[in-house]
This record gives sequence, C-alpha cells and structure tokens, in this order.
Amino acid sequence: MRPDYTYNAWNSLGEFFNPYIIAVDNNKLTLNPMAVGQPRIVESGIVENSNFFAGIHYWKVNQLVSIPELALKIDFTVLVVTPSEGQYRIV
Repeated sequence: MRPDYTYNAWNSLGEFFNPYIIAVDNNKLTLNPMAVGQPRIVESGIVENSNFFAGIHYWKVNQLVSIPELALKIDFTVLVVTPSEGQYRIV
C-alpha cells in the first residue's frame, strides 16, 4: 500500500493509527474493517496552488469505515491525485 500514498499521507496515517496498533498487538486482535456505505466524491477539480501537484486532477473522497474489534468508526477523507496517466496517489 505504501507506494499509493505520499510520504506525508503515509506518516499521518501511522500517527493516527499508532494507539490502535498498540491495542491490536497487546490483545492479539485480528481486524476486519468494513466500509459502511459507498465512498462519496465530495469535491474534484485541478490542483492549482501546489509545488508538487499543480495542474493535475484530484478527487476529495469520504468513506466511513467500521472496525468492530475496536468498537470504532472512522470517517476518512482522503485527497486522491493522478500524478501520471493511470497512476493514483493519496496525499
């Protein structure tokens, strides 16, 4: 999965999930995350003010995910860009 994320996006996910990863390790849990409903594109367009992604297409996507083993629901919002043809990155 790492190649599909920018450095900042991957590190942010790691920081967010770190307390949960500790709980999973301590309790030897196996997680079964499930999407709740369909993902929603809430915004799209062309990136304008960016040193790295200016001029490329983007989609802002919302998806609710449930992780029953942790009694957790997370409403993710990610920004997806296409830095080159057929390639997608979460930023």
